[in-house]
Amino acid sequence: MILFVTSIIKSGSEILSFAFEAVNFASAIINSVLEIINSESDTINFGFQMINGELNTIISVVHMIIVKASIT
Repeated sequence: MILFVTSIIKSGSEILSFAFEAVNFASAIINSVLEIINSESDTINFGFQMINGELNTIISVVHMIIVKASIT
């Protein structure tokens, strides 16, 4: 599991910056998993589990951003 530790987000631009960083980080891992799937057919199930985990991370971050934005 990935833990994101941030300071209090104060502006919309900081929220967007944080969201792009999170998606960028997850995208790199997803790309690595897709390379594994292409090269090793035995790891397809593992790859899909990794992608699912990263998509859940993206969803959690976006949800956190929406909640944080609605508070401010």
